[in-house]
Amino acid sequence: PGRALLRRELRLLESIFHRGHERFRIARACPDELGCEFLPGPAGGGPVRIHGNITEAYPAVPPIWSVESDDPNLAAVLERLADVKKGNTLVTPAAPEA
Repeated sequence: PGRALLRRELRLLESIFHRGHERFRIARACPDELGCEFLPGPAGGGPVRIHGNITEAYPAVPPIWSVESDDPNLAAVLERLADVKKGNTLVTPAAPEA
């Protein structure tokens, strides 16, 4: 059941933050990794790539986040993501059985 829930959550994220989204995109989503791109805007340079490694213990254990940047502000944001506790993750309701 954990992997099925994760796949639903990943599909939901991909539908919201699709490749055409102007600010934040899901570049890669699979059961063990989530790759995201933040697009800072015309004056902000290229995209900032953020990676989340998803363990088999998800959602009890939150993803392990990393960023391709030396910006200390981004490191602080990732520290906050690492502090996400069980119950604060995205949970989609189960589809009714047909």
